[in-house]
Amino acid sequence: KGLKGSVTGQGELKKIGRDPLFSINHTLAMFRDKMSRLSRLSWNLSKLMDRLDDHMAIYIESHNRAIFAKIMKAKTVET
Repeated sequence: KGLKGSVTGQGELKKIGRDPLFSINHTLAMFRDKMSRLSRLSWNLSKLMDRLDDHMAIYIESHNRAIFAKIMKAKTVET
């Protein structure tokens, strides 16, 4: 899922049959969603740049830990 581009719209996606930027776009969309900043229902936002930096650092750390744990789990299953 997500490997093929739309049938209509972007011409280059129809030619190559997949979106080369999918993984980057997906990661950044997840980042925006999980950060919960400027979400529609509550309009959460940071008044201070330091607070936003702290929140981003916390999210990035937890995201990287989850990826690392998934990789380590896959390696232990292989051996």
